[in-house]
Amino acid sequence: MHIALTFPHSLGAPGGGTLDCTELARHLARAGAEVTLFAVKSLGPSRFPRPRLGPEHDGSEKAAELRAEGIDVRLLDPHPLHYLLEGRVVRRALARRIEEAPLDAVLGYWNETASLPSLLARHGILHALNAAASYGPMFEGSGAAWHRRIRTNLFIGRPLRAADLIFARSEFTKGELVRHFGLNPAKIRVAYLGIDPVFAAIPRASASPPEPLERILFLGNLVPEKGIFEALEALAPFADRPWRFRIGGWGDAEGVRSRAAALGLSEKIELLGRLDRPAVLEQLSWAQLALQPSHTESFGLANAEAQAAALPVVAYAVAAVPEVILDGETGWLAPLRSIEGLTACLARAFDDPIELRARGEAARKRIRTTFTFEETARVTLEAIEAGA
Repeated sequence: MHIALTFPHSLGAPGGGTLDCTELARHLARAGAEVTLFAVKSLGPSRFPRPRLGPEHDGSEKAAELRAEGIDVRLLDPHPLHYLLEGRVVRRALARRIEEAPLDAVLGYWNETASLPSLLARHGILHALNAAASYGPMFEGSGAAWHRRIRTNLFIGRPLRAADLIFARSEFTKGELVRHFGLNPAKIRVAYLGIDPVFAAIPRASASPPEPLERILFLGNLVPEKGIFEALEALAPFADRPWRFRIGGWGDAEGVRSRAAALGLSEKIELLGRLDRPAVLEQLSWAQLALQPSHTESFGLANAEAQAAALPVVAYAVAAVPEVILDGETGWLAPLRSIEGLTACLARAFDDPIELRARGEAARKRIRTTFTFEETARVTLEAIEAGA
């Protein structure tokens, strides 16, 4: 089985999408597929003049790792005018690859697939897409402006509708694809994202009795949609207890400091800034609980990684979150935007250290058995083989 993966960003870009792509390529190859990976050397949306990436960001290091495992990696210069035209660059590179040897399937991710449907149809190549984004905001609220709708349908909706097969990273995302793009659910498979085993290797203290809750962690963008301000409000009633709240991420740091000060929590919080992978592992090792009240998640990588590290998670029961966090088993879930609900969840975590540890252990066990790259690759490869 000869499969080409296309990715619109640099393999050196931070984030779950890059991890999704590179680990899927690696595990498809380990499962026996011949894999070619095309990645555009871009860090995201930009227009003329497009920034040039240095060796530390262009994905060369990751490409070398994958090539050592037998994967044909081709790094592509971005389109000189606009990131939405990246599909033309990918199309030319893919056409050259088709001339070299037959391909059975192409598996893309985002706007880089916009120019591919006619090429793939002409050569009889299965057209598959990984749907790993949250599509609702593109159509709802401020994201529903007419120009954004047109752009979304042209560069995202068109390839989704043309695809023979789509892999959603959650049942929630599958529902979004059907609702917003009118897709046939029969062509959508749910293939959950795998979680790096390094998180499950973080050691946990086994003190008896368990320690009371004193170390709480948030990882994510410092924006209202990620719930950081609601997290502070939910913690305020416990200000007289001896806890610390570490906040790892980038965004409105001053706004977070201001809200914490208004709530009397300035001495309780630590803003860590943007964290690289070793720093994330260090903070997960330090923490006893993750507080992640995001307003929407197409999967929720931070939630899954925290649970792999044996941390129970307090979050909102929204979007794909209940698929990753089992309320009452691996964490506590509150209704969306309910500060009172978050506070009640935190109260149970503070008051019952035995249950806190038990839910963390259950979380680690479930992530280890359910969310693996091997399973993601197996579901993907079986569906492609059946459709090719």
